[in-house]
Amino acid sequence: MPYTRFLRTDHVVADLTSQTLDEAVVEILQETAGKNPDLDLQALIDSVIARERMRSTALDNGIALPHAQTTAARRPMVLIGRSTRGLAVSDPLKDPVHLVFMVLSKGKLTFRLLARLRAILEEPALRETILEAGSAEQIIRALLHRKGFTHELEKVFADPDGEIDSASGAARRPGIAGKDRRWRWFLDNPIMRDFAFFLGQLRISATLWKKLLLLTVSSGVVGGLGAILFNWAIDTSMGGFEKLVEMVNSTPYPWLVALVPALGGILCGLVKYHGGLPFDVPCATDGYVECVQHDGAVKSKTPFLLITAAAITIGSGGSCGKECPTAYIGTGLGAIAARFLQFLRLDKFLGVKLGRRDFRLLAMCGASAGLAAIFRAPVGGALFVCEVLYEHGMEAKSILPALFSATISYLVFSYFYGFEALFHMESVWQFGLYNLIFAVAAGIASSLVGWFYVRFFYKVFHIARASKLPDWVKPGIGGLLHGCLIAMIGMQLWGLGYGAMQEAIEGYYGIWFLLLLCFGKIIGTAFTVASGGAGGVLAPSLYIGCMMGAFLGLVFESLFPVGNPMGLYAVIGMAALFSAVGKVPFSLPILLMEATRNFSVILPVFVGSAVGYALSGPFKIYESQEPYPAEKVSGGFNALGEMEADLLAPFPVSAAMAKELDVIDEDTPVSGILAKFKESDHIFFPVRAKDGRYRGSIALDQMKSLFLEEDVDKFVIAGDVADINHPVVTPDLSLGEVLPFYEQDGIRYLPVTDDDNLLVGLLDRREVLRLLKNQILKRTAGLDYVGNSRWKKDLEVD
Repeated sequence: MPYTRFLRTDHVVADLTSQTLDEAVVEILQETAGKNPDLDLQALIDSVIARERMRSTALDNGIALPHAQTTAARRPMVLIGRSTRGLAVSDPLKDPVHLVFMVLSKGKLTFRLLARLRAILEEPALRETILEAGSAEQIIRALLHRKGFTHELEKVFADPDGEIDSASGAARRPGIAGKDRRWRWFLDNPIMRDFAFFLGQLRISATLWKKLLLLTVSSGVVGGLGAILFNWAIDTSMGGFEKLVEMVNSTPYPWLVALVPALGGILCGLVKYHGGLPFDVPCATDGYVECVQHDGAVKSKTPFLLITAAAITIGSGGSCGKECPTAYIGTGLGAIAARFLQFLRLDKFLGVKLGRRDFRLLAMCGASAGLAAIFRAPVGGALFVCEVLYEHGMEAKSILPALFSATISYLVFSYFYGFEALFHMESVWQFGLYNLIFAVAAGIASSLVGWFYVRFFYKVFHIARASKLPDWVKPGIGGLLHGCLIAMIGMQLWGLGYGAMQEAIEGYYGIWFLLLLCFGKIIGTAFTVASGGAGGVLAPSLYIGCMMGAFLGLVFESLFPVGNPMGLYAVIGMAALFSAVGKVPFSLPILLMEATRNFSVILPVFVGSAVGYALSGPFKIYESQEPYPAEKVSGGFNALGEMEADLLAPFPVSAAMAKELDVIDEDTPVSGILAKFKESDHIFFPVRAKDGRYRGSIALDQMKSLFLEEDVDKFVIAGDVADINHPVVTPDLSLGEVLPFYEQDGIRYLPVTDDDNLLVGLLDRREVLRLLKNQILKRTAGLDYVGNSRWKKDLEVD
């Protein structure tokens, strides 16, 4: 846009007669924009005055920058007014205003124009020249003579947000110079233009690969180091608690060993309570899934607190695994690494820009790095973190970056701990039809055992959440109950259980003892993790599947003496059981093949995994998993049909909305908005007007455009950036009626307002999905809801 389009004498009022800034706004608009019959003058006045009443735009140097996000002006406009006497402002602490630069625009262009104008008008010499000018022509001439003035503003108009050419409204072609006249002869040639477009695509590909390398290498390194730190913490904790066990065993009362997991549970509860870790998340993998659903949002202290809490739980004999906490720790450390890279400006040095989707990818890369290190399984770890997000599906586009990150982490971790397999088993046996028959039988059995496992786990979870005892006490009680199991059955239930699993693979246990260990581990895991302990359920689930598979193997060998080693039956049981409860039928067999370094069993393991998954039905151990794959729910509820809408029809919005709201006032400056996002885990805030009415909404990704501008805090407030077009619902609507709102791209939260437009709640898409899952379970399988316990009372169905 040439400067003559926004620096015009008929856009200048050289001698304002108004007494106040509000009156000057009206006068400037009437004298300039009012002469254009195509403009809606009253709409412009209302917009600018409404914005001025939220918070004055007067600055400390006698300048005011009134503005409004409006569509009343068809093109961006900069209107100028000058008052020699000075204009009174609503803020008594501000000096009278002598220069008024009014910006009428929309979107990111408004903030970029304001930032450039403020920086230019900071120069005292330029302000004095404008004040001493005798006419509108001289004011324009003073601005044009300022070095770089027109160039800076033309640059803003030519590229308002880095993606759209505001002068033409057309999308920019990557790599093409656009308005640069030196290249016009080149671009007028169709062949040369296509060649330039091709070069632009190459540049984009190079930028993409630089970004992927930055994300994968950083997350892989910190994920591997985090796994090393976590492993060291566990070894240290186990060493300390094992000495305590030895002291107990040396007494006449060896059954006092039950107090050791109780002590660990109390210490874990104190760490979580004082560190702010949630108690209402069933296990660490649910934390990872929710972190990815929140686009990688995780507090910096979370991984270190989780390392401490999980190391205490595992070291004291708690029945939980270190794989899932390692994945969540890798997620948190990956986010810290990204912030550190941004602090060092390495992202800008490499010419890349990290956005919201990149932090989501970084969370997945960090999780795959942690899981690959602990299991020594880079391929399986990468596939697992992409598949565990959903009940039925996989995020395929993230597999390659996750694999890169997992490989780097595996190499870092194995350099210190060795490259040997996690489990050792015989690698040679004959493969035949009987193995497939056993795999099908193991899949059927795993669906039954898995059903009991999930039911009992969430039964304990709901009881613990409903208890009025302090949250930090509950893991101690769960640890005491688990300790009693250890005292009654044996130390095979102690801790991770890798030693007992290896002994079962080698065939050391009898048939009934295997069955006892299987169900003992189910009960112990529920007592440890569901009561609030810090740990994962992947290792205990593999333990349960291992004992189940070995038990079925002994039964199978008594009926059909094939002569297979017990390891085959144990591995098939592991894959079948966890595929049934964890909904990962594709990644888990590969992970187990890598963990055992034995790929000759891949076919029966996949068969057992597929059968267990197919027969598992709706029950699952990870409540945060979404019921539909990313391709179907990323934009909303496109996968839902009339049946799902009917299931939600009896429930009003008021039954599912969150009533405790965290809002942002419309006059909050940018610094206050950013502080709000930093202090909270939320990525979406409703904006409240001064009269308490709903003003709009602010999402975290809306704030990214303001990070690049300097000093925006002095003239940009929440009312400027609030999205007034975001869908709003009322409490009396049924949830079936609000489903179409979620079909819009990027919609996850819906503000709820009453008839007076007062904000009364916030409806989260995940809560609607959870309620839908509850109804599907009750209609199809007769199961109680396995999700958040706060639904149990409010959403009871006859």
